[in-house]
Amino acid sequence: MRMSVCFPLVLIFLLIGGELISQEGRIFRITPDTRAIWEFNDFDSPPGIPLADGTTIPDLSGNGNDAFVKNNGGGAMQPGNGSELCEGDFSVARTNEAGAAHVATNGDGSAFEFGEDESFSIELYVVREEVTGNANWGILAGTWHSRALINDTEDPIANGAWYGYGYIRHNEGGGWYLNTSPINPDRSFNPSWNEIKSGIFEIPAGEHYLVSSFDRENGIGTVYLDGLPVAEVSIPPGTAFYAPEGHDPCHFAFLTGVDDLSRNAYRTSPSGYSISAARVLSRALSAEEVEENSFLIQDCEPIPLAGKEEEILAVLTSSTREALVDQCVTLSGANSTGGDGEDIISYEWKIGDGAYSEEGSVFELSFDEPTEDDGVEVSLRVTDGAGNSGVATANIVVNHQAPVADIRTLVNGEGVGGDQVWLSSGGVLTLDGSGSTTPVSAVAFLCPAEAEQVIPSVAIGEYLWDLDSDGEIDETGIEIELPPAVGPDEFTVTLTVVNEVGSEATATIDVSVVGIPDGVAPSPPGRIFMETDDAISIWEFNLPDLNEGDPLTGDVLIEDLAGNGLDAVVEANDGGELVAGPGDPAFDENASVSKSFGGVGRIVVNEDDDQFEFSQDQDFSIELYLNREEVLGVANWGVLAGTWHSRNLADDNLDEIADGAWYGYGFVRPGGSEVGGQVLFNMSPINSDGTFTPSWNEIKTPIFEIPAGTHYVVATVSRSTDPQRASVYLDGEFMGGVDLPAGQAFISPIGHDHARFMFFAGEDDASRNQYRVAPSGYSIDAARVSSRALSAEEIEENHVYLRAGYAVPLQEGGPLPKPGENFVRGDANSDGAINLTDGVIPLLFLFSGGVPPACMDAADANDTGAVEITDAIIIFS
Repeated sequence: MRMSVCFPLVLIFLLIGGELISQEGRIFRITPDTRAIWEFNDFDSPPGIPLADGTTIPDLSGNGNDAFVKNNGGGAMQPGNGSELCEGDFSVARTNEAGAAHVATNGDGSAFEFGEDESFSIELYVVREEVTGNANWGILAGTWHSRALINDTEDPIANGAWYGYGYIRHNEGGGWYLNTSPINPDRSFNPSWNEIKSGIFEIPAGEHYLVSSFDRENGIGTVYLDGLPVAEVSIPPGTAFYAPEGHDPCHFAFLTGVDDLSRNAYRTSPSGYSISAARVLSRALSAEEVEENSFLIQDCEPIPLAGKEEEILAVLTSSTREALVDQCVTLSGANSTGGDGEDIISYEWKIGDGAYSEEGSVFELSFDEPTEDDGVEVSLRVTDGAGNSGVATANIVVNHQAPVADIRTLVNGEGVGGDQVWLSSGGVLTLDGSGSTTPVSAVAFLCPAEAEQVIPSVAIGEYLWDLDSDGEIDETGIEIELPPAVGPDEFTVTLTVVNEVGSEATATIDVSVVGIPDGVAPSPPGRIFMETDDAISIWEFNLPDLNEGDPLTGDVLIEDLAGNGLDAVVEANDGGELVAGPGDPAFDENASVSKSFGGVGRIVVNEDDDQFEFSQDQDFSIELYLNREEVLGVANWGVLAGTWHSRNLADDNLDEIADGAWYGYGFVRPGGSEVGGQVLFNMSPINSDGTFTPSWNEIKTPIFEIPAGTHYVVATVSRSTDPQRASVYLDGEFMGGVDLPAGQAFISPIGHDHARFMFFAGEDDASRNQYRVAPSGYSIDAARVSSRALSAEEIEENHVYLRAGYAVPLQEGGPLPKPGENFVRGDANSDGAINLTDGVIPLLFLFSGGVPPACMDAADANDTGAVEITDAIIIFS
């Protein structure tokens, strides 16, 4: 294996007054019980410039617990100015509340797990601005998880695992808790709100030394701020700070905590905080140590003080321990310390089985081929002025660049997204692999690293398609087109891409071909939901007078296509958050209303709202056809669609909980600063005579996740069953249900605001202009409210036909051409020949109420896209 090596300038250590002073900007010194040290000083970007994903903050303890910038597409993580007291100090700062952005470790998290008898400490040097953001329950630093589920469809409270430790912001104000969630030492747990909190403490504006010391012998966790105790928490014996079996590991994270990585859900800290340095120790610091350390920090003295009888300590840090071929790896021994305060006078390096060579404290190397799985060992030997020597090692694993396979799908020439593709018989599926790439981190540089020349990405060389899951290659090429589909059928497509260094990656999609029954007519343009005898209202958000991206104005009216006059109008969209959005391309002339950013803009039905109220005996259903973007806003308890009210008061001076009226129903996003696409169906029925008992009157279905993409979402309320029950469905699949109390009705309380049906916001109290705002990132194509509870079978069938591009329920018409039959333009009755009958059929259809032509496209003799009298004239001629 060939290696390239270059040597930057050597870092200098000074002896001042007999004490060892480390490089500029250091706040924490290494001790034998150090698990990790992070000093946020060596960013390539200046303050104000977002940090690239993958930026490494090395663990200066030499234990390999490096931290990395993650999910920073919104630029929330930036270098900060750090402490004003100490020259050379910088920090990592949160500048906005883009929830998924954070800095965290990787690996199995075991370094930050502590058993039932293991004491430990967390030290932070924190800078708080005068004005901070208002994110709720956000994590400043730690491993704390809440609501982490093995199964995303489970109820997060009843089945969630709460574990770890960290500083969490109080939901109602600016104070902080030390929050702890220990579990059983065997890694089992009892699903619950497993939180043991300290008292609330404040972090004032300015710079602070923040410490939590966990003394497991005495069962006490003590929080210190600037050397003084400010809060305590009692930790029960026989519990451990472990990750539960099968759940996300205890990564140590800064400025965001993890709820559940599988759902991309995070506990976002408020903006306005930055962290200059952090240290985790495997022992409990005493009050005297914390007080002394706080005093020393004010003099910019790294803590603790270097002792006079300390052994030499070799510390090896690396810019990465998992490198790509040709990537520059920077190794440093600059954090090593001599024995008894002596200076380090020699740094010797050894690569693999080679010999030691005396070089500087920092050097760079790269590899031109991959290593074995366990990597190549790099050794550092340091010698101090008294002749003492110490050795440290690290393993560097080197791999080829790995590709990422991507399949883009088109049905009949229109792009469709998701891992599941639906099309009807006769549809043409196009598969496009051009989105496959070999991604390279923005911080993976060639040597010398200071030139910041990113490693060139290796090109994709082969595109191999397996179209029937038999493990054999059926087609090759970047883009392929399949023959017209014959259904019903289901199959899986696998794309394997191979880049020019031989690395492979695969991607798969599942394809369902829907067999449409004979006699079904194509869907009318722009329609997703069709009229039924029990339809109360149908809204199709097609907005023909607006272009995509145009804000909705107050004169926009969305007609109730059920014919009941329940038209919807736009309210409070002065900020332009509601815009005309794209619709599902499977439907002709389809569009949507999209919420592009936060705000109170909403779509409301004002007329005859009694039709959205239901007695104790009435069934009903709500159907939505919507699209969820990958990135959502951070609105809490926002109503996506429905009539739900909470805290609605007859008298504004009353206590909103004790005297508020909670009523109605709707799809609601749960609370929390960043909960992804989770929703539930929330219901607040009251007494059938319009009276109510003031309370937190909520009956919730289980929370379920709406993934990114297009979906059919349904809620049904069945009052005619025993027990009475509400159920929710996603894409035809049952997501959960809840029993309802008998004798209660979905009506408005006497004397309170009428329960208007609305989209993108719910009403708290119209008299106070208070609304439950839905998060941005949703588009609604269509909605239907019906006066009966759809069956599970109907919902599953509707989903299948919707995915194939057919409005539901299916509409009767002439038989569809069978796949493979010859198409003859002008053959209106599809008998394979053109004669006088083919001219008569369009005339009867157009002017006498006759049945539609068997094939509308064939009857369109001049191919204008519509059947008209001209087509009959052409056929007769």
